[in-house]
Amino acid sequence: GDKKEHIFLWLTYLYMMLRDMLILQVGVEEFTYHRNLTADLQALKGDFSPDRLFALLGLVEKHYRRLSSNLNLRLAVENFLIGMGDAK
Repeated sequence: GDKKEHIFLWLTYLYMMLRDMLILQVGVEEFTYHRNLTADLQALKGDFSPDRLFALLGLVEKHYRRLSSNLNLRLAVENFLIGMGDAK
């Protein structure tokens, strides 16, 4: 439904921003998706180790796949938010 589409879109943008932070850590700004957010992402990137970024990217991918099935939407979102706190 409509809520599921919004969550898919949110996960997609989150994935792209996490990816951009990882790319900025490597120092190749020209490969980022959100060039208009470069300054903000540069400020945030120091708070995330590459290992944590990879863990969060994997978590987003995992939940994107889960949402593709007929999972309980509320449970999936709650599980995702708990997983974000646990990602290291």
